[in-house]
Amino acid sequence: MATRNGEAEARARLEELAARGLLIDGDWTGPGTGGVYAHHDPATGRHQADVGLATADEVDAAVGAAAAALGEWRRWPPQRRAAVLARLAHLLDEHAISSAALNALDNGTPVSAMPSGHYAASWTRYYAGWVD
Repeated sequence: MATRNGEAEARARLEELAARGLLIDGDWTGPGTGGVYAHHDPATGRHQADVGLATADEVDAAVGAAAAALGEWRRWPPQRRAAVLARLAHLLDEHAISSAALNALDNGTPVSAMPSGHYAASWTRYYAGWVD
């Protein structure tokens, strides 16, 4: 169960993430120019953050950058890809509590029912084992 400090930290992190805007080709581009989505806490109905929405051009730019990154990823040797996935799994475990709190704020699932960071970390480790 999240503590009050954990909830406050998660709320602050949610606002920070929403303020960053779009991540395209490794750069935060600021809020999307396609309008704003008002995100509300599903448990309380209270407004949590305004999330910028992407335009079609911004989505196309993000998809293009992802496609280019996939080409680079495929050229990496399997050991390097496995190491990156192992590092990601470690970070998911390390931040599991704040991840669960963020997910609870996002979709209303109780923190006790969703150890999302550990769950995602175990799947990431599983797939890292299939790289080679």
